[in-house]
Amino acid sequence: MENKPKEPLIHITKRKALRWTAAWRIRLFAIVISLLLCALITMITTGLNPVQVYVTMFQGAFGSARRMWILGKDIAILLCISLALTPAFRMRFWNLGGEGQILIGALATASCMILLGDKVPGWFLILLSVIAALAAGAFWAMVPAACKALWNTNETLFTLMMNYVATQLVAYFVIVWEVPKGSGKIGIINQNTEAGWLPVIAGNKYLLNILCVAILTIGMYIYLNYSKHGYEISVVGESVATARYVGINVSWTIIRTLLISGAICGLTGFLLVAGTDHTLTTTLAGGQGFTAVMVAWLAKFNPLGMVLSSFLLVFLGKGAGEIATIYGLNQSYGDILTGIILFFIIGSEFFINYRIHFRGEHKEDKPAAAQPAAPASKAALQRPMHQRTKRQPQRRGRILQMFDVVAFIPRVVAQSIPLMYGSTGETITQKSGNLNLGIPGVMYVGAISGVIGSFLYERACGTAENMNPLLTILIPLLACLIGSLIMGLIYCFLTVTLRANQNVTGLAMTTFGIGVGNFFGGSLISLTGADVPSIALSATSNTFRTALPGAGSTGWFGKVFLSYGFLAYIAIIVSLLAAYVLRSTRIGLHLRAVGESPATADAAGIDITKYKYGATCLGCMIAGLGGLYYVMDYANGVWSNDAFGDRG
Repeated sequence: MENKPKEPLIHITKRKALRWTAAWRIRLFAIVISLLLCALITMITTGLNPVQVYVTMFQGAFGSARRMWILGKDIAILLCISLALTPAFRMRFWNLGGEGQILIGALATASCMILLGDKVPGWFLILLSVIAALAAGAFWAMVPAACKALWNTNETLFTLMMNYVATQLVAYFVIVWEVPKGSGKIGIINQNTEAGWLPVIAGNKYLLNILCVAILTIGMYIYLNYSKHGYEISVVGESVATARYVGINVSWTIIRTLLISGAICGLTGFLLVAGTDHTLTTTLAGGQGFTAVMVAWLAKFNPLGMVLSSFLLVFLGKGAGEIATIYGLNQSYGDILTGIILFFIIGSEFFINYRIHFRGEHKEDKPAAAQPAAPASKAALQRPMHQRTKRQPQRRGRILQMFDVVAFIPRVVAQSIPLMYGSTGETITQKSGNLNLGIPGVMYVGAISGVIGSFLYERACGTAENMNPLLTILIPLLACLIGSLIMGLIYCFLTVTLRANQNVTGLAMTTFGIGVGNFFGGSLISLTGADVPSIALSATSNTFRTALPGAGSTGWFGKVFLSYGFLAYIAIIVSLLAAYVLRSTRIGLHLRAVGESPATADAAGIDITKYKYGATCLGCMIAGLGGLYYVMDYANGVWSNDAFGDRG
């Protein structure tokens, strides 16, 4: 008798395209469930009435006419950035450089207003500022676009790095133009003459911005759906090979689309400087360049749908900030609630794109071809980079003093260890085909988890003499690993199991992780009753920072090679071990196969889900150790909110 294979309990099949109304019903259901969960968390952690909390959220956005205008202004700015990124995203070009392109447009606008404010008529100054902002933003986006078109570079990493260059350029010119000197701020530009300021319409300075973005929204919808360029963008996004076959110039399409994307980001910078803020700072965009990625993705790159998703995210942000203010909660509590809601919205996309069938159930939709749960086309991220910088001896007729070198090297090592942990963890993750942009959030959670463990242990022991050195290390270390592991599992569940977009999930994890870190960090600071906004875990830090034997008795050799805490040496060992495993073992071969060609790996019998979960969770745990090192070693055991910067 022939044994028939047992039918699986659950089948997952690709859905036919849903109507937009059905898709939004699923998203709204996910939002309702997330709000109920947030209400439960709020009730448990704060004892507040969740209904009253949500009423307060509504009042935070609509409580007065002024708040409603501010809400409209914030929606318009976020929507404008989302519209800028959408053409690139439809082409599957992940432009994460919106933040930098906005800053460059703002810098160009501020330059015109400061240098030409008293030299040309007001209307001509506004015209020059618009042209300068559009050109600057377009140029800033063209650089990664040209590199992608000519040399197939990875646009995600390239555009991210351009953000940091733009931030430093703005920081430089803020110092050049600071008023008064030494203040580190420009202040209000042309405050007395208002030269270069956009005119006020109907007595409201926000109305012109809102009208401009409304016109831009309609124009972008028509451009993407009813123009030849929009058609070419869609074809390139679906299949580059097909686009070339039908005669589309793919390289020019990439460059042209990014010119448009950057120009609109530059326009956003103009609206911020000339329309509302009238100043220039490195934080002018306020992280909205990344939030806009989620807005565009939630609307499936439909400009009209982005109005709803922009409203949703701005409303959540305003409401969360209001409940934190009214009820005396830590300001980061709102980020936690926003992160939870975003996770549910991201997860709901699985039920929009796929159907779940149980054993024996009739499947109406034709099953999609068997394929692993992996996002499309990660080949560009998997190419090994073998560039090596050869260190050449300097022979310029001078001799470096040994004292300077000895003082310099330990500082460089201390700065690089968090980066080594983060990059090693992300490398392992990327080898599996996952790009985790949530590493900053993971490092925050890893650090605050270790801080909580150390804080509780130090409080329980009372004095440093009562603390066991082994437990002093193990408790924060295990807490850090557990917290980072949880973040890794969240990421894997959303991106591998529910097949959500990796970039959007990673950005949401960063928001959530930073919110968790700052919320619990602020709560611990409140418990200590300290006058300064920080926690000092001196006893634990001293244990973590203990140098190797001989560090103080071997002169320069000890200072350069033996003067670091054990986490620094673990970082080096982990990096070397990861390199060996990835290159020279069967596990590494399987992992690279999963990342480079999931279909081939699946055909070879490799469990793709297991490798993706394992590599991503391990990578998150390693990255979390970087956060723990930063607090316990580099910062001498001092936790301060928002202290990590951009190390993730």
